[in-house]
Amino acid sequence: MLFACFLIDKPGMVEKRDELLQIHRDYLGESKDKIYLAGPLMNDTETKKLGSLYVIEQPDRAATDAWLAEEPFTKNGLFGSQHVYGWKHLKGDRDRKHRLCLYFHLDGPKGPDKRALMSEQHVDYLLAFPDNLFAVGPLFHDSDKTEFEDRIGSIFIVDFPERAHADEWRAQEPYTRNEVYDRCWGYMYDNLWRSD
Repeated sequence: MLFACFLIDKPGMVEKRDELLQIHRDYLGESKDKIYLAGPLMNDTETKKLGSLYVIEQPDRAATDAWLAEEPFTKNGLFGSQHVYGWKHLKGDRDRKHRLCLYFHLDGPKGPDKRALMSEQHVDYLLAFPDNLFAVGPLFHDSDKTEFEDRIGSIFIVDFPERAHADEWRAQEPYTRNEVYDRCWGYMYDNLWRSD
């Protein structure tokens, strides 16, 4: 299963990130056949790296955690916030056309019920924007429970000329508009790794 590692830097980590960059790349290179997506999270002007996303094929959450523990950024204390979940890529061609914006969502307490009610509208909305979806899909706790009722959040990586366009798209998305999620992070994103 694919596992998404959504990782936010501690403050003041710019120099450490730069120092570790080559050994970080070397480590990812050792797993290049398993890495589905990977790249930095950035500010709106794409001038500062603020975190990382790794999407990697692993048998389960425990294997993902073990791989992540040895990753140089993680091993050297770069990240303050770490979120690791199973992920299913349902929409998007992973073909960049403009600028990528990544939204990482976790459901609220009433999320599962609202998700079920709004599912058809959500899918219709995604289908209306085929050229703007880079990679979209639901999150799960682990690989052993991946049915619809096990979904606990979503990743949207969307492709628009400007961040404002991406934010407007997200604001109108049915799950967002109907408060399926109670936590959301949004960053510009540069995808540097891709396996098929």
